[in-house]
Parts: sequence; structure tokens; C-alpha cells
Amino acid sequence: MASPAVCAALAILLAKDDAYMTMEMNKARAKYARSLLTAKCKDVGLPREYQGRGVPFNNS
Repeated sequence: MASPAVCAALAILLAKDDAYMTMEMNKARAKYARSLLTAKCKDVGLPREYQGRGVPFNNS
């Protein structure tokens, strides 16, 4: 059930990001979204195969 939670977290981050909203819809935009989400992930101390990149955490 991680996928719906991560999608929701990404939607919240992207809705607040003016640069993303003005980008052309292409691979670069998808790459930007992924990097934005990855930057907001917090390591929870588990091995990578259990936690992936971590848990999305919005500290702003």
C-alpha cells in the first residue's frame, strides 16, 4: 500500500512547485518530479530492500 501514499505525497509536492507546473511534458519533467520526491524522502533506518528511498517527509 505504499504506492497510493507516495503518489499522494508527490502530488502535494508538485502542486506547490511552480517550476514543475511550467515545464513541458516530457522526460525532463518526469525526472524533475522523481528528484523532487527523492529529495524529500527520509531514511527510516531499514535496509534499502525494505524501505526503498525512505518515507516522503515534507519538512517545509
